[in-house]
Amino acid sequence: MRNLLIQHDLVPLVINSNERARYISFLAEQDTPGLTRFIQATLEEERGRLQRFQNADEQQAGSDDSVFRKS
Repeated sequence: MRNLLIQHDLVPLVINSNERARYISFLAEQDTPGLTRFIQATLEEERGRLQRFQNADEQQAGSDDSVFRKS
């Protein structure tokens, strides 16, 4: 599934250890609607996390560039 998500420019699904039992329960019970909601929420959280990393990198790059600019 991870490769499929990456191939389609989507963030990878990261199941946190504290959510693993819930994820496995959805699979074991074949609860497709529950699993779908769980995955959607998890991917949204991961998108937000990725965006925060990208914003921090951009801010860092901007502050690094300002060191080399002449006043």
